[in-house]
Amino acid sequence: MDKPTEEPLSPSEVSTRERLLQAGLEEFAAKGYDGATVRDICHRAQANLNSIKYHFGDKWELYIAVLEVCKERVGPPSLPNIPVDAKAEKQLHTFIHSLVKVILAKRRQSGDPRAMQILFREMQQPTGAMKAGIKMFVIPIWKLLNTILAKLLPEDTPEFDRHLLAFSVMGQITSYRFNTMVMDIVITKSESDRITAKRLADHITRVTVAAAHSFHVQPKTNEQ
Repeated sequence: MDKPTEEPLSPSEVSTRERLLQAGLEEFAAKGYDGATVRDICHRAQANLNSIKYHFGDKWELYIAVLEVCKERVGPPSLPNIPVDAKAEKQLHTFIHSLVKVILAKRRQSGDPRAMQILFREMQQPTGAMKAGIKMFVIPIWKLLNTILAKLLPEDTPEFDRHLLAFSVMGQITSYRFNTMVMDIVITKSESDRITAKRLADHITRVTVAAAHSFHVQPKTNEQ
């Protein structure tokens, strides 16, 4: 059984419902929905095991409530400020760098990194709890990325191929946030410490631009 990852919350001057929401935020961010247990959430909140049932109904309803808290704390999506007159490669780098900074940030001036982690996890491992809410965050970013990639790719590139490249970009960006356990195993700490937002943005941009340029030289296939 998983152990709580941090010290329990103090019940002083904080309602049981608020403590459960905060504890749920911590546990769901650290372990995901399946990994977080009612026992650990209640322990962290210093509440009895029946408190979730009393205030929310069950763990699922608590998770829904936590997701609403996440949406409020993160706020509406803030699109990267892309220089309109810049070359496509520069636009792509700006886009990637902006997202990587958010992914890697332990603290943000606005928003909550734990809330961001829960929302990103919901995107990668969806529970179906907030499909509409995720769309609000994903669609604007997805459209902007595809607009940039369209400038890098040949005009006759099939939309499906462009979407695959966009998935590749997003996968590279998010992988550095969710594969920390694997990274700790396969590379040294000194190497891990060298992973900065700029280094990642440079690398992902370089790989993506090379992939986009390959469309200009490879013969088209009939497979869609």
